[in-house]
Amino acid sequence: MTFLELLGTHWGIWTWQANDPTGLVSIGNPPSGAAGGYGWFDLVAVMLAPSIVAGIQRLQKRPSTEECSKPLVVTAQPATSAGEPSKPVI
Repeated sequence: MTFLELLGTHWGIWTWQANDPTGLVSIGNPPSGAAGGYGWFDLVAVMLAPSIVAGIQRLQKRPSTEECSKPLVVTAQPATSAGEPSKPVI
């Protein structure tokens, strides 16, 4: 796509204004600037994607009470010693 826009500008099929409407700022060839911008957007997306995917996976793996694989079983603990306590119990 950029190649066609640059080629069309080179052949004179279309042209870009030399200055902005105020005449103060010179204007470059927009297709070449747009292609560079898309390159940076792609680079940032490729660099951030692994972190975003890892964050989503961490959120999905958070434990919840619905995912208990074993039921709760309450059992009485056996007495360790018989007799009276060493201190008075109030």
